[in-house]
Amino acid sequence: MDKIITLLKERNKFLAKFSALNIAEMNRITNGNFENIDEFYTTREGLLEIIKQIEGMIEKRLSFLGDFSNVSVSIKKLVSSLLKERDELVGQILNQDLEILSCIDQAKNSIIGELQALRKNRKVIGSYKTGQRENLVDEEA
Repeated sequence: MDKIITLLKERNKFLAKFSALNIAEMNRITNGNFENIDEFYTTREGLLEIIKQIEGMIEKRLSFLGDFSNVSVSIKKLVSSLLKERDELVGQILNQDLEILSCIDQAKNSIIGELQALRKNRKVIGSYKTGQRENLVDEEA
C-alpha cells in the first residue's frame, strides 16, 4: 500500500506541474505572446504521458492488492485526501484549459478581423487606382 500512496502523491505532483504550466502559458497568452505555444503543447503532452504511466502503475498495484478490508483507517483517510487533491487539480486544469482556449479564440478572432479590414482596404485602394470607384459602392452594399 505504501507504493500506491507514493504513486498517488507522484501523480498529484505532476498534475500540479501541469497546472503551473497552464498558468504560466495563460499569462503569456493574455499578454499577446504566442511564441512558446508549440513548446507548451509538447510539454503538456509529455506530462500527460507521465501521468498516464503513473495511472497504469497504480492500477497494476491495486489489482495485486485485491481486498482492502485489512487497510487501516488512517491509510484510507490519506488515500481519500490524495484522491480529493487529484480531483481539485483536475478541476483547476479543466478551468485553465477553457480560459486558454478562450484567449486563443479571442486572438484568432482579432486576427481574422484585422485581415478582413486589410482586405477591404486593399480593395478600396485598388478600386481607387483603377478609377472604379462606382464598383466599390456596389460591392459594399
